[in-house]
Amino acid sequence: MSAYVVAPSMINEIISTLSVMQEQGTSHAANMAGSILNEAGFPLPSLAGSESSRHEVLGRAMYKLNKLSVAGRYPDSKELPGSIDSKGRLLPWKAAYFYPVSPVQLLKSIQCWLYQTCETKECEEHPVYLAFDKIKNYLALELVTNTPEYNAAKW
Repeated sequence: MSAYVVAPSMINEIISTLSVMQEQGTSHAANMAGSILNEAGFPLPSLAGSESSRHEVLGRAMYKLNKLSVAGRYPDSKELPGSIDSKGRLLPWKAAYFYPVSPVQLLKSIQCWLYQTCETKECEEHPVYLAFDKIKNYLALELVTNTPEYNAAKW
C-alpha cells in the first residue's frame, strides 16, 4: 500500500513550526502561509494567545482530509494504513504543540502530507489542500533563494 494516514505528530509539527516561524517574523514563506490559511478559513494559531482551538480546527481538517483521501484510495479496506497504537488502531487526532522542525523538514513534511492526501479529486480541491500546495511552493522558493549557490548565481 502506497497511501497512508500520516501520524498526528507530523500534522502537529507542521502547524507548530509554521506558527513559530510566523511569530518570529523571519520567514516570508511563513507569513504567506498565515495569509493563505487565513484566506482558506483556517488561520494559524498564535503561540502567545490561547488559540488552541485554531490548532485543533486546522489539524483536525488536515487529519480528516488525509483519512478521506486514503479511504478513497482503498475503498474496500476495513482498516486504513497508517501509524497505529499498541492495539493496532490508527492513532487518533489530538492537537499538541511540538518543538519546531527545520525549514527543510517542514517542506518535506508538507510534501508528504500532500502526497498522502491527493487520492481523490474532492481532497485535491479542498481549501486546506490547496492552501498547503501553495505554501509548499513558497517554502521551496525561500529555501533555494537563501542558498549560497543561488546568491552567487548571475542575475
